[in-house]
Amino acid sequence: LSVTSGTLTLSGNAALADVTIALDGIFTGTSGTATVSGNWTNGGVYSANGGTVAFSDANHTLAGSTTFYNLSMTAATARTLTIQDGTTQTVTHNLILQGAPGQLISMRSQLPGTPYNVSVVNKILVSYVDAQDLNNTGIQTLVVRFGVDSGNNTGLFFAATANQIYGTLWNTSYTAVYSGRNVEYSI
Repeated sequence: LSVTSGTLTLSGNAALADVTIALDGIFTGTSGTATVSGNWTNGGVYSANGGTVAFSDANHTLAGSTTFYNLSMTAATARTLTIQDGTTQTVTHNLILQGAPGQLISMRSQLPGTPYNVSVVNKILVSYVDAQDLNNTGIQTLVVRFGVDSGNNTGLFFAATANQIYGTLWNTSYTAVYSGRNVEYSI
């Protein structure tokens, strides 16, 4: 799909290969799910329209800054999500990045050592992800369950077990006892 100029609006669910939005292009996504099997390049305007962009179980590249409503990638085998350095990928509702045991989604900068930005406003489900060069600019810590910290990340917490949480512990006087700490619990 290539939007070189003018406006293109999707309706219903859609299966897309590569998505390219040129400088003079305006792409209004579907309110359903757009499944992308190729790369995403945004040099123009993308309007999320309350829908989901779901990347297929393949390697992908995100170029240009984009604001998504829902963004997801689920992989049964090891995959790489390469993000253009210096860009910001904003997710205003749900971010779901889910690899599998021993089959991680590797998030990498297009220029190794130079960070890319990710900002999530609402809900995050990230597990089995190997992150490098990720700068979390969102309002909450990005918790990665069963992930790997490959370095140069900011604003991420890597939880090694399912019973770890990250946040602030308050006492009965509503005074923060521990803030920004890892807490492990058992039931």
